[in-house]
Amino acid sequence: MSPHAAVVELVDTRDLKSRGPNGPCWFEPGLRYLEPLNRFIRTVWSDFAFDFGAVDPKYGIIDPNPDPTPTLMASKPPKNRIKKNAKGYPYVPPKLFKGAKWYIEFWVWSFPKGHLVKKKLYTIEGNTDEEREGDAWKKVFSLESLLAQGNMIMAEEKDHRKKREKVYTILDGFQYALAIKKETIEKRTLERYSSFFHVFEKYTMATGIGGRMLSTLGTLDIVEFLDYLKQERKVSNATRNNYLEIAHSICATLVERGKLSSNPAKGIKKLESHSEKNVPFTDSQQTKLETWLKHNDPKLYYYTRFIYYGFLRPVEVLRLQAKHIDLKNRLILVRSMMSKNKKQMPVILTDAFLESIQGMEIKKIASSHYLFSKNLEPGTEMWVRNRVSERHRDAMNKAGILDKDVTMYSWKHTGNCNAYRAGADIKALQQQNRHHSLEMTDIYLRSMGLRHQWQLKEVRW
Repeated sequence: MSPHAAVVELVDTRDLKSRGPNGPCWFEPGLRYLEPLNRFIRTVWSDFAFDFGAVDPKYGIIDPNPDPTPTLMASKPPKNRIKKNAKGYPYVPPKLFKGAKWYIEFWVWSFPKGHLVKKKLYTIEGNTDEEREGDAWKKVFSLESLLAQGNMIMAEEKDHRKKREKVYTILDGFQYALAIKKETIEKRTLERYSSFFHVFEKYTMATGIGGRMLSTLGTLDIVEFLDYLKQERKVSNATRNNYLEIAHSICATLVERGKLSSNPAKGIKKLESHSEKNVPFTDSQQTKLETWLKHNDPKLYYYTRFIYYGFLRPVEVLRLQAKHIDLKNRLILVRSMMSKNKKQMPVILTDAFLESIQGMEIKKIASSHYLFSKNLEPGTEMWVRNRVSERHRDAMNKAGILDKDVTMYSWKHTGNCNAYRAGADIKALQQQNRHHSLEMTDIYLRSMGLRHQWQLKEVRW
């Protein structure tokens, strides 16, 4: 029997006063209340389903909040109020409780638990006590009828109440994804993402797309933003490509979280870029800078040796602690949390490498201390990479190297070039660089003018 029929049958009893489980109710006998209660059931029955689960036409009330201990009852039902329903199972009729918070309490038989379970309904409406009491008694009568007819909990099910999900605008969505990224990316990368968001926020405010629903974000929106970067902000192709990568990453995060159905940045082509990323020092630049560092800044000299011989990235050197240096086996253990590719791999301490850092006296440094903390001295805190970069740039200027194409990274490129020219095998270089394939190492070396087919010079055509 449907909830509608249950209430109609109840109202059609003609003597509603005698049916109140807690005494006379405010209804007077008669059928003239049938239509008001039909309206009531259409508007209020959803409250019962909301609070107590879906009403299945076959099984009855479904419990949305199963008891974690199904074999035990937290409390016992009042024996003097237990009744039997039409199917012979016990129930306790609903009862109104008044206090700081009004609620209706009843007990219903649960087959999964094998005993009566207590339920409470708190959705009692009304601005005055009289209105609230009237609303409460309507619900008491409806529940009484359902329980008496044999509605019981037949199966444990998840809550059927549909949770309201936050509706994101485009700007909200990007901010949401950035907050997620913040927990997984490095500080320097986070700065790039934050810079991207700052520019994107200004663009969306100027164009008005930031207030649109996130679900409407399309490829054309991303393309127009990239065009804005080129035309209005006059950024380079490399910078534009970097912004595209960040947009793709942010949208991928939104797809993973179910906020977008597909990635609108996927398939957008990068522009051709001619950035000179892998520029080594010339022989004269290397000699000049090494000489200056040895005499004027030996701490920075030691720091650059880890990049030159170990092919470590500048930030990876800052993450090194004394415990990562295995002098006995002549290895540096680069932990996964320290490296860019998140893989744990060793770096070999070559003879020349060991000789160059002998003055550091690593054995005397506490195992938990960073090799290059503040001011490049051993310490307990990791120093900021930008401070080291500024110090290195200052050293280059003082040494008379004004070429802006060479940076602290150039030590890594210079070390690879010199090692290859000295006869190091490409497989050994791949392992020392911790590249995932020989092809990656080959491409890297070729970008610096190495591994070309020089025999072609002797061919005539």
